[in-house]
Amino acid sequence: MITDYKGLKAVVTGGANGIGKAFALGFAKRGADVLVADIHGDEAELVAEEIRALGVQGYSIQADVSLKEECKKIYDKTVEVFGRCDILVNNAGVSASGDFTNIPEQDIRWVYEVNVFSHWFMLGYFLPMMEAQDEHAQIINVCSIAGLITSPASPTYFSSKHAAVALSEVLYGSLENVRISKDLIHTSSDYFVSFDGIIKYLRNVMENDDSASGQKWADQFLATCTCPECKGLRLNRESLSYKIWDKNISEVANLDIGELKDWLNEAQKHMESKE
Repeated sequence: MITDYKGLKAVVTGGANGIGKAFALGFAKRGADVLVADIHGDEAELVAEEIRALGVQGYSIQADVSLKEECKKIYDKTVEVFGRCDILVNNAGVSASGDFTNIPEQDIRWVYEVNVFSHWFMLGYFLPMMEAQDEHAQIINVCSIAGLITSPASPTYFSSKHAAVALSEVLYGSLENVRISKDLIHTSSDYFVSFDGIIKYLRNVMENDDSASGQKWADQFLATCTCPECKGLRLNRESLSYKIWDKNISEVANLDIGELKDWLNEAQKHMESKE
């Protein structure tokens, strides 16, 4: 894991807003130079201006990562301005509503092209360069909590994020014997990816089920895999210790309904204080 970012070169897709912007500015505040890629070029440039104001190099590029040639454009820009890449963040992601019977095929393709194919495309260009550098490097594939749980609310989004998680796991295994560090962020850190999403998810469970409890929610969270080895989530060993603010999942599971409500209220205040 990288701890000293000074002088490193980072590339962030979907970097104009939200999680991507937080990553980009976070790297810059720690001394890294950053290339911000986003389909909204003007907004990406505004983030690049904030990065330059921090005293490091900041560049932007307009690109649609659902297209392979546009990912190549990001790679070419990286080579042009940095000559290397130490940190790659595949963050761009989209969603589309609709159930199995009425979602347009073009929406299905669009979600998968952005959420999954773009990871393939970016890795295809950047991995050879990172390996050739023969120095410590970091890849972050932002996959969302939706890559670990399921919901009928958005089949395209949840299934695409599961695919992105699987792709990251396969990549991790393939790089075990290569001098490149692969840091998987399935549900990332509390504030970037998962914390606000989990709090909202918990609240939704409680609002729609008077008998909701920490245990019931944890059971739902761990119910996406039925294989006898896991008895729950595919990453069960990791998931039980997964941290949600000040508690891991197993601790949340032990809360009764009253304790869960109190904890959610405090967690919500904590989340809002970070915005």
